[in-house]
Amino acid sequence: MNERSVLPKLKSYPFVSVLIAMKNEERYIGPCLDSFKDQLYPQDKFEIVICDGKSTDKSREIVEKYRAKHDNILLFANEKEISSAGWNLGLKKAKGEIIIIMGAHTTVPPNFIYQNVRYLLNTDASCVGGKVNNVGEDYVSKAISLCLGSPFGVGNAHYRYLEKEAYVETINYGAYWRKDVGRVGFFDENLLRNVDWDYNYRLRKWGGKLFYTPRIQSFYFNRGTIGKLFQQWLHNAYWKIKVFNKYPKSLLPRHLVPSAFVLSLMVSFLLAFFFGTFFYVFLTIILVYSIGEIAVSLGITRRAGYKYFPLLLLIFPVLHFAYGLGFLGGLFRFGIPLKREVSQ
Repeated sequence: MNERSVLPKLKSYPFVSVLIAMKNEERYIGPCLDSFKDQLYPQDKFEIVICDGKSTDKSREIVEKYRAKHDNILLFANEKEISSAGWNLGLKKAKGEIIIIMGAHTTVPPNFIYQNVRYLLNTDASCVGGKVNNVGEDYVSKAISLCLGSPFGVGNAHYRYLEKEAYVETINYGAYWRKDVGRVGFFDENLLRNVDWDYNYRLRKWGGKLFYTPRIQSFYFNRGTIGKLFQQWLHNAYWKIKVFNKYPKSLLPRHLVPSAFVLSLMVSFLLAFFFGTFFYVFLTIILVYSIGEIAVSLGITRRAGYKYFPLLLLIFPVLHFAYGLGFLGGLFRFGIPLKREVSQ
């Protein structure tokens, strides 16, 4: 008995448009499309809209080969190159009642579209989504995925690890009712990062709800080196300030913790040159952090394997310092988000 035969029948099968913003993804776009090719949702009830940001590798060539075999795969040129512009282009081209935002660096299980539709039909949410599983392909990237799946590493970013259903503040790779997308508008093309966070906040500000369920799963191939991870989280935090300047109320405690940690280390270290007692403050901060990091790393590697323990001790500080420095850099560049929230 296959999975299709045991899935409960839906009360309707609305047409779904999956929007993929892509640039230079020759390594991942094939597996991504393969995972959608195998969906248990009726093939004539969904389309894959790919918006390519001037790829210079073989990404477009790979997509063209899939298009030759599958009528529901569409390809458009994203002249602005950035993801937000690609998704906006996709919104203009898509014909679905339901819109799913997706990245080319990701694969999904066969029930992905089915579960998204099921939960949109059976909840009062404007957007539904689920757990993003970080996938490592080698020793370093697997260690990175362990850190990204830990509350110590990412705070209460529920879409990375939550194992129960809940209404949440944001969702990665969300499925949206098209009618609600029409009310909220397009993605902000002034943002290079945190586009989904900005959009989901605007959706909640309008009155929409976001529902999370671990029954919806996706698999993201995370950055393969510590250097790329540092760069990614530095930029994420930097551009988060741009969002906060638009919507100060979207600021959450978890966004402040890494910058407070980095700033306290910097200030206590500098003051230690003038006031000796601050040297002990500096050491105390490092000691408390190290104890927490060691305890968390031991707990993770007890299940995943102790061979990852040394790398976790390195990666957690990289995550926190990158985010903290990026956040402080964003404050310096864009200013403290104390303005009245902009209208939608």
